[in-house]
Amino acid sequence: MSTARNWRTAHARIMNRMQARMSASARPAEGFVSQPEPRTVGFVARGRQMLAGNLMFAGHLVQAEGRSIWAIDPPDPAFEEEIHGFGWLDDLAAVGDAKARALALGMDTPLWQGPGAGLDAGADRAARDPLDSPCVVPAARAQGG
Repeated sequence: MSTARNWRTAHARIMNRMQARMSASARPAEGFVSQPEPRTVGFVARGRQMLAGNLMFAGHLVQAEGRSIWAIDPPDPAFEEEIHGFGWLDDLAAVGDAKARALALGMDTPLWQGPGAGLDAGADRAARDPLDSPCVVPAARAQGG
């Protein structure tokens, strides 16, 4: 019985070596077969409120009435900071339908004008950037945005 076990072990070692050599010469993967799901998703209820035109940021409810989020006069600086934090994109992504996607991609997003322009990007925004970018950027690129 010990001879049979030695042969099985030797055979397994040889096969492992052969598979290792074959995998070393194989072509590496070029990309994902499908887009991975984002790790963070917002709230569906808040996304539906935005689709209805009710924007709730920093405790203030503002009626959009067909206007872009950037055309609304912010009631206070905290409201403006939440808009520029782009966390509301996660809420629209949580809804996941075509209307929410069109609203998220159709927003007249202001182009960044360099350091010193607009609101100061604080440490909280800088900390969220690495988490948000894998979720938002691939979704926008997949839709042609």
